[in-house]
Amino acid sequence: FSVALRGLQISFGKQSLELGPGSGGSLLFSNNAPAIPMLRFEPISPGRIPGLSRLLGPIRTEYFIGQLSGHHWISANGTLVGPNIDSQPFIHGTKFSFKPTANLEFGFGLTALFGGPELPVTFGNFFRSYYGNAVPGTSTDFGDRRSTFDLSYRVPHLRDWLTFYVDS
Repeated sequence: FSVALRGLQISFGKQSLELGPGSGGSLLFSNNAPAIPMLRFEPISPGRIPGLSRLLGPIRTEYFIGQLSGHHWISANGTLVGPNIDSQPFIHGTKFSFKPTANLEFGFGLTALFGGPELPVTFGNFFRSYYGNAVPGTSTDFGDRRSTFDLSYRVPHLRDWLTFYVDS
């Protein structure tokens, strides 16, 4: 299901997603794994941030929240839980990309797990997954949180054939 409202595309359902500079297998989130049920928000066209966009160019943003499946074992509070996990973890991700020139694009992104076994799904746990520092193996440990930086540069005069990109 997908709908466009005032320049924002909102989609819900089982989706696959690439959060990288191209369709080459992003390190942050790629479509190498099976699609997951997610709610996704993405502006239809790039936006502008007053002042900042003069320097960095237009900005593209993307946000999603979904629930993983297929986990049979998971570490929670320092113990191994499984083999049947009723409450599969949730994941959310954010990606920002800037394009200062026609040939240069760079972006930043974050994905984080929240909710699941031994960690209830609450707004507090959701917001804490962005910034929280926790002791590994405790009930405040969100587990897998990843951030990324990517950059792609299309070589002038060869831009249809040669692109350099970094994803870290």
